[in-house]
Amino acid sequence: MPSRRDVLRGIAVGSLVGLAGCTDETVSGEWPRAGYDRRNTGDVTDRDGPGRSLTTAWTASVPDGYNRQTPVVVDGRVYVGTAADGVGGDGRVGFSVFDAADGDRLRDVTVTTGPTDGGSNWLLVDSLVVADGAAYLVAHDGVHSYTLDGEERWHRPVDGQPQSTVHDAGHPVVVGDTVFAPTASTTEDTPAPEGLLAIDHATGELQWRYEVPQADRFGWTYSVAYAEGTVYLSMMEVGVVALAADSGEAEWLTELPAEGPPTVADGRVYVPSEEDDSDGDEAAIQDLDADTGDLVWSRSGAGDRLGREIAAADGRIYCREDLRSIVCRDAATGDERWRHRGVDTGPDGRPAVTDEAVYAGADYGAENDNGADGIVALDPSTGERVDGVAIEGSSGYKARIAATDGRLFVGSRGRVHAVEACTVDAFGRCLH
Repeated sequence: MPSRRDVLRGIAVGSLVGLAGCTDETVSGEWPRAGYDRRNTGDVTDRDGPGRSLTTAWTASVPDGYNRQTPVVVDGRVYVGTAADGVGGDGRVGFSVFDAADGDRLRDVTVTTGPTDGGSNWLLVDSLVVADGAAYLVAHDGVHSYTLDGEERWHRPVDGQPQSTVHDAGHPVVVGDTVFAPTASTTEDTPAPEGLLAIDHATGELQWRYEVPQADRFGWTYSVAYAEGTVYLSMMEVGVVALAADSGEAEWLTELPAEGPPTVADGRVYVPSEEDDSDGDEAAIQDLDADTGDLVWSRSGAGDRLGREIAAADGRIYCREDLRSIVCRDAATGDERWRHRGVDTGPDGRPAVTDEAVYAGADYGAENDNGADGIVALDPSTGERVDGVAIEGSSGYKARIAATDGRLFVGSRGRVHAVEACTVDAFGRCLH
């Protein structure tokens, strides 16, 4: 049976079409958290994405606190974390809900509030997760759970406070009856220890707490990954720890200068890190054995620190490097397979890997041809740019992407966008 993308490509002039794209009545395929799955892989290669010819289906606004959220897509709804701090903001932290098909706003939910002086990251970027009919997010005052209709279920304080760090990756993982939530630097300048909480998903009761061994280092925690009974946590400037999910007991701890969340694939743990360089601009990817924590390989290069996120699919890993490149490496050896250059990528956002393309936020600046300032689609085998779509002037490189069947949902500053395949005419042009 032809895919939705194949059908769209077959439409020509003379057909009864006059709109860019083709809005479905429903949107299938879920993206429940920033990393997509519990292993943070961004791997949806079994999914029929929008393909290589892109256009914007709809755009909606969300409260803007200088935060860019990865949309969460579940059961035909799009959930976007919101943080209305800063100039003109009212300090609200929460999430907005939209119909995935047409972008209609369904509800805005306020979870907590904070001061409005603009000096804090009130909602940790990408902390929103939807699992088993409930929403979970981490804010400055703890972990919150709400029903999808906007009713509070529970609040687990972490004895933290609003903070002004640039650290911004702290979404939970929900496994069975347990929510694993990092404190993610909310405990800065407080007596409370930085660490990881294991919380009962129904009651909010604390099951166990892991405390980061600080040793005069930052120790801020990033979003966690889970695989086969083990929770993997990276801690800024400290290292990576593997914890037994049922008890919190440490299975191994590998010291390294971690600078981002772990990604687990095929028995390996991939972690971004900072190299010990006098100029402070060397970054690396470390590959650890998931069972032992032993270092398998390490690859370093210039630039791109503080929260770089790694995707893994089909024996390859994908990430941003040197602030101007998107790079594909062999997952087993670390050898570079291709490098897409000349795109201002910044450190934000994990690439999304579908059946036919690698999608990433991009800003080509003066090279902005063919509407590529926003999202770029790359060939997974070669890294060749096959298409792009503009979403928002000069901020596309900060975009965060969720990929469903036939659509991308993109979070940028103060907005969420739905991106889909173009309806084309006989000359292969997208009808706008």
